[in-house]
Amino acid sequence: MSDMLSEFKKINIYTENEYGSVFTAKKEDDESKKLVVFNINKNDIIDENFIKNYRLITDYNICEDENKIVVITEFKKPKLLFTYLKDEYVDSKNRILIVKDFFEKLLALENFSDSINDILVDSNQLVVENDKLIFNNYLFIKNINKDIKREDIINKVYKIIKVILNDGNLNTDKKDDIISYLERVENNEFDTFRRLAESYYSIFEFEMPYEEIVENPEIIEDEILNDEISNKELVEEIIDEEKNYASDEITTKPDLNDKEELIEDELKDDEIKVEKVYEEVTKENVEINDVKENKEDEIIINKIYDNENHQKISAKKVGNKKKRKNSKSPLLWIMFILLGIITAGYYYIFHYLP
Repeated sequence: MSDMLSEFKKINIYTENEYGSVFTAKKEDDESKKLVVFNINKNDIIDENFIKNYRLITDYNICEDENKIVVITEFKKPKLLFTYLKDEYVDSKNRILIVKDFFEKLLALENFSDSINDILVDSNQLVVENDKLIFNNYLFIKNINKDIKREDIINKVYKIIKVILNDGNLNTDKKDDIISYLERVENNEFDTFRRLAESYYSIFEFEMPYEEIVENPEIIEDEILNDEISNKELVEEIIDEEKNYASDEITTKPDLNDKEELIEDELKDDEIKVEKVYEEVTKENVEINDVKENKEDEIIINKIYDNENHQKISAKKVGNKKKRKNSKSPLLWIMFILLGIITAGYYYIFHYLP
């Protein structure tokens, strides 16, 4: 670390005490840029947890060893916020928006201890550059107050926003709400930066810029890690279920021979069904044919009976008109009768006997 500091040519020393030193300098190989160097001794407040959180809120070049932390940034001379409000005309609307930006940046400091926020939350840390509010977050450590309380930090916030909002004397229809809000802050009704911001944002229906920040960022990393593990376990569980499901499907599906047997059984069932239908149709056709044949037989028999009766009637008429002249007449009648009997017998044999 001492070797790295030897690269700098000190210009002015601002502070030098038991907590470290702050000075402006230039690198020996590049004198075009003026730098601000914070050479801070590590202690129970300026520890690894602080360094971790500090890296999140700045883009400064930060180096460290076992005993020190060195923060290097380019030297700028922007206008302090209170000087800007005094020298420039800032209307009510822009003052309201400046407080909004102030709270947005203040929320990023929630992870720090009250002792650190006593250093960072200060009017001398607030500057305006290109009409934008900036937190310098410089480590000007003259003293570290380990006994400071959160209400003391809230009181510092109150004094800052009171100046920005001009004691609530703004040209807005929310004037009464702003005055009431300042009174509540002064009376310590809010114990966190988030509650301060939420109450202020609700007046104007602003959207909160950050989710709630836990006190220790390591908790966030643990939660993310746990979520990743849970998600991984869930994915593995789903994959296992899919494998089991696929395995069950394979075991329950028939192989090729079983499938062929199923097809043969289905075909046999179809053949049996077809045969039954065929038998039913055939039976119906036989019955229809039987009825038809019986009808035809009835017609034939009727004709036979009609012919026979006709013959009998004709023979009777002939007998009445004249006497038979020879002995052949009775034989003819006998022949006709025998012929009818024989014909009926043949018909019966061919049509009714199996």
